[in-house]
Amino acid sequence: MELLGFIISFLILFLLARDEKKVTPREKPLDKKPIPKREPTPTPKAETLETDPLKIKGDLYEKFIGQSFEEKGELVIYNGFIYGYADKGVDVISICVKRKTINLIQCKHWSYKKMFIENIEEIYQKLSYFGVEEITNDSRAIKKYLQKKRNLAEIEEVLTKDKAKFSVRKTLYMSSDKVIDLDIGSQLKLIKKNIFKYKDMKIVIMEI
Repeated sequence: MELLGFIISFLILFLLARDEKKVTPREKPLDKKPIPKREPTPTPKAETLETDPLKIKGDLYEKFIGQSFEEKGELVIYNGFIYGYADKGVDVISICVKRKTINLIQCKHWSYKKMFIENIEEIYQKLSYFGVEEITNDSRAIKKYLQKKRNLAEIEEVLTKDKAKFSVRKTLYMSSDKVIDLDIGSQLKLIKKNIFKYKDMKIVIMEI
């Protein structure tokens, strides 16, 4: 009898233990760290290399004109490169401390498009409305596009000059006179073989 009771007790304990395993306590949730919000990957800026051959020619012409003033020792501000399409019609600004002059320059490298008096008047108006206070004082941006080396101190020395004491000139540089409409002739005054005058703006024909 004792042996039978022992066997029965063993079976009861075995069954109870098996049932306890089935009823498992609720598992503790895993400590999930918050997943950081994924920021959108910025799209790389497209290279600023121009593929338009006319635009390339225009840019080269601006550098060519600017370099001619740099060779004279003047501070050249490549306004068109610094501001792009927001240059307000002034491609190049040349500052001569010795003569106390500021030359506002528009460059046109037209090969096929005709230039009429309306085009010249528009250029004249843009150069006339551009104020010397709009000349950038960002010496680093100026230095970036210079073709002859200048340190920041030299650039800043020129920029801090009192611009009110400088005379302002307006000049249109053109790579060819072949695109100028013949009817414009009566509106222009010949100064030299390649230099004309429209009102108080010079038009200089300078081939690249």
